[in-house]
Amino acid sequence: MHDVELQHAWKTLFGPSIHPAVLNETAVRRAYRRRVLEIHPDVAGAGATPQFLRVTKAYEVLLGACGSSILQSRRASIQDGNVRALPARPLALAQFLYHLGWISWESVQHALRWQAKHRIRIGELAVQSGALTRQQLLRIVEHQRSKERWGRCALRLGLVDASTLSRLVERQTRLQPPVGQYFVQHGLVSSERLAHALALQRQHNELIRENTKPTER
Repeated sequence: MHDVELQHAWKTLFGPSIHPAVLNETAVRRAYRRRVLEIHPDVAGAGATPQFLRVTKAYEVLLGACGSSILQSRRASIQDGNVRALPARPLALAQFLYHLGWISWESVQHALRWQAKHRIRIGELAVQSGALTRQQLLRIVEHQRSKERWGRCALRLGLVDASTLSRLVERQTRLQPPVGQYFVQHGLVSSERLAHALALQRQHNELIRENTKPTER
């Protein structure tokens, strides 16, 4: 791992004043949890996604530098059809391809921005499904506070309930273009290789979930 990459990761997660000598796995995990509480898109809004991705990358780089058994390498590989050296947690497809070394982190960011750009607005879905009228949608837009997410505003105004909002978010997720489509369209991964990666991703995530289930007594 290059010193420049480590220095950039230190600055991203801890700020410019931290010195590498004081780093350890506990400190890295604690710093990451603190930063996530500040910049996670669910808290800070969709505009925070690029920063959240940068912080997550820095976290994984530093865990690798700390000799973590959870993340042995920032870039993993596939040998003989077996996934090796992947983080011991469920991974979304873009993350999985990145850790396989098939795509760059920059490609991950581009793909997520592309997906967000092509995502149907949740307000439009609410009107299409009959959960809101067009007039109610306009009312939400008019009363939306600075940096307030659409869903929170709709709940605050009493125009949707939590259950309806949850269904709308779920439908929005189902209808958004799959991120793998971006990688194929831009020639980063072939459709055949993507299908293989999807199968491996499912195996990886199922194995992680199985191994993290609480033991029955």
